[in-house]
Amino acid sequence: MIKRAVIYLGILIPILLIVHSCSITKHVPEGQYLLDNNNFKIKQDSNALFSKHENVDEDEMQNILKQKPNKKLVLGIRFYLRLYNLSSEKRIEKRSIVQERKAEKKNEKIEKKNAKKKERIEKKNKKAKENNTNYDPIEFYPKPYKDPKPTFGERVRSSGEKPVIIDTIKTINSAKQLNIYLINRGYFNNKVDYKINLFPDTITNEKGEVKIKHKNKLNRGEINYLIKLGKPYRIKGIHYIVKDTLLSHYLDSIRPKSIIDTNQIYDSENLNKERERITSFLLNNGYKFFNKEFIHFKIDSNLKSNQVNIELRIQNYKFKDPVYDTILEKNHAQYNIMKVEIYPDYSARASKSNFKDTLTFSNNISLISRKELLFKPKLLYNSIRFQEGDLYSKDDAITTYKTFSSLGTFKTSSIEFDTLNNGCNDLVAKIKLEPNKMQSFTVATDGKTFGNGLFGIEGKLAYSHKNIFKGAEKLEVSLSGGLEMQRSLVDNQVDESLQSSIQNLPSFNTVEFGPNLRLTIPRFVFLGKLFPKAYNPKTEFSGVINYQRRPDFTRNKENLSFGYVWHEKSPITYRFTPFNISAIKIDKSAKFQESIDLLNDRLLAASYQDHIIASTRLSFTYNGQDRKKKRKNVFYFQSELEVAGNSLRAFYNLTDQPLNSQGAYEFLGIRFAQFAKISGDFRYYNSLTRRIKIVSRVAGGIGIPLKNLKEALPFEESFFSGGSNGLRAWKARTMGPGSYYDSTNSFDKIGDIQLEGNLEIRFPISSWINGAAFIDAGNIWLINEDSLRTGGQFKASNFISEIGLGAGLGVRMDLDFFIIRFDFAVPIKNPSLPTNQRWITAGKWGETAGYPDGRLRKEFFPWQFNLGIGYPF
Repeated sequence: MIKRAVIYLGILIPILLIVHSCSITKHVPEGQYLLDNNNFKIKQDSNALFSKHENVDEDEMQNILKQKPNKKLVLGIRFYLRLYNLSSEKRIEKRSIVQERKAEKKNEKIEKKNAKKKERIEKKNKKAKENNTNYDPIEFYPKPYKDPKPTFGERVRSSGEKPVIIDTIKTINSAKQLNIYLINRGYFNNKVDYKINLFPDTITNEKGEVKIKHKNKLNRGEINYLIKLGKPYRIKGIHYIVKDTLLSHYLDSIRPKSIIDTNQIYDSENLNKERERITSFLLNNGYKFFNKEFIHFKIDSNLKSNQVNIELRIQNYKFKDPVYDTILEKNHAQYNIMKVEIYPDYSARASKSNFKDTLTFSNNISLISRKELLFKPKLLYNSIRFQEGDLYSKDDAITTYKTFSSLGTFKTSSIEFDTLNNGCNDLVAKIKLEPNKMQSFTVATDGKTFGNGLFGIEGKLAYSHKNIFKGAEKLEVSLSGGLEMQRSLVDNQVDESLQSSIQNLPSFNTVEFGPNLRLTIPRFVFLGKLFPKAYNPKTEFSGVINYQRRPDFTRNKENLSFGYVWHEKSPITYRFTPFNISAIKIDKSAKFQESIDLLNDRLLAASYQDHIIASTRLSFTYNGQDRKKKRKNVFYFQSELEVAGNSLRAFYNLTDQPLNSQGAYEFLGIRFAQFAKISGDFRYYNSLTRRIKIVSRVAGGIGIPLKNLKEALPFEESFFSGGSNGLRAWKARTMGPGSYYDSTNSFDKIGDIQLEGNLEIRFPISSWINGAAFIDAGNIWLINEDSLRTGGQFKASNFISEIGLGAGLGVRMDLDFFIIRFDFAVPIKNPSLPTNQRWITAGKWGETAGYPDGRLRKEFFPWQFNLGIGYPF
């Protein structure tokens, strides 16, 4: 209990200090006011007040203001301002004097050392000059002086946020920026004013009594921006003025998909998007040297009825006449690719004379190398997305570059387009590829953390060849092994009152090792040209042998699979595995077998029997987290469908094979699994600021065991709840199914259905430490009724009340190359308790929970510590 109290205090005291620190206006100077809010009072005209307005985004308007209130976190708490307020100006001044004195003493010593060093160097230089007139003098580099170290209060302030004081000049500038913003959104006649309300303020009621408002907002204020929009200007007509007839023809062909159209509200942002759309189209149709600066818009707003006419003008290419010194113009040139040169062993340090060997394909594509080719010519040829006679296309060039980069065999790749001096606007494409190291050998060790709070160590020896058959085929051979702490499924080794105590952890009692072989081929094998090249297809073959010895059983697993991977677009990945077969042999300990027999548990017995899984998988992944494109809000979605045993069962039925004593077919003498399973994982990342983010996640799935192994899903295919990446208030496999209560506290809770949701806010504490507050919800259920797991079956009328709920706080230490994560969580709602006792507030902790074993309620709501590597999702 003492250790638990220490954990509680260690978490709660810093929070209480920050949340309930002195007034948030502590550091607001006298006569000045803290900015509480920016409000918009928007009127369409002088008579009507609307909450929604066409083409006006209040979030965008907030972003352009010169002053914004201090950042707020959960429940409107100004965490960073309160952190800043923990500092004391007087203490900082006092400590600054001490730090300055320390720095002065150090600098006095540095100055003396510099003086001595300078004197020695001058003597050496003088002596060298006397002996040699052509000497090189020794330079004197003084040691730099020390700056005073920041005080603790200054470090606290640097992690916090200074109070934002209402500034009239910035408010005026904000009003001007709002005016410009609204003009760009089509409200040409808008008027923006402002009013600053300072608190506390007073009002006089009908009886003439003066009352004070906002007493709790001393020295605070808000700014109301008073906006009269007026009527928006709409587009009456759009006219293209293009001197180049060919260019005009292209524009007419894409005009139906134009972003701007008649009767739209004028929006300068849409004009910019239209410029980019036209520019992108022309760059993909031969106009290599075109850019958006050639496109201009002329806006005529001198019309009645709040309308504008838009002229879209494309300027011809201008150049200077070298003879007459005048500016001339000509039509934009359209370029064709007439020659392609590939340098497969390019090096910037090599001279042109070194590139001697040339291999030319029929369509004017040449391979120019310095030595024997490391790659099959067909690989290089198939990676190019353009050929002789094609119009230049920027997208094709980018796709070609990405294809070569994705092969993994080149350190650098680049594509240059040079003009041919033949007077025909022809280009030569030079693809320069610098080969990477093809072979590597690595040795790695790592620590592991598990959702049940236990630890392990693992090691790996790996050999890799990135071009094993000279077609960028990647071969990976590895041998991995590890030692782990795992709790017995039979013995409950946990003292619930001392969950985090190290003496209750088992020793390294689990051994796991085995080889892994993987071959990746950068094309579709067996499918020919079924998919376009642009999909960047790959075929993967893999084989795994795994041996695992745990306290309760020994498991041997062999797996063979092959599948296809392709990308429809950059964030979308498909993975289809038509052949995936695993053979699992389990030797149970006598004690574990005795426990299963004693329980007469068909589900547990089916989960731990020898079986074969012959499955087919299809997965879809959308990952919007592109680091190069810093989007404010992105989402991630992954879904997988897996079916197993159906084809085998159908074949055995057709061929009239005999059934075993359990009424099931066997493959190679082992019962094979038959099931259908689908799962999904959706995540949404909402960035409030550069380092403050709200992440929400919904995940779930359902697996249906079918006729050949109808008792249960195989253990490795089942769903479970709890752990450091799911419901963090429970250890892995200790929750559910449904409202089932297990008096033995074993770690074997699995199910056929899973539903899980998470909400987490991430915020910075310092430059390399981030904090998190989170809520997790979810559970697992069984599809069929199980008499040994009362309440475990999924029922539409009950499942919402059976969702467990946990909450907690976390710390993430960003060490650049990886992130160490500490999460503390506590159950708020435990579905294994009786219905009227599931919430943490439903009764006294010292009361019994109502079960025959006499367990107290407090034992159902213990703190849970999770240690992990990386973010949970």
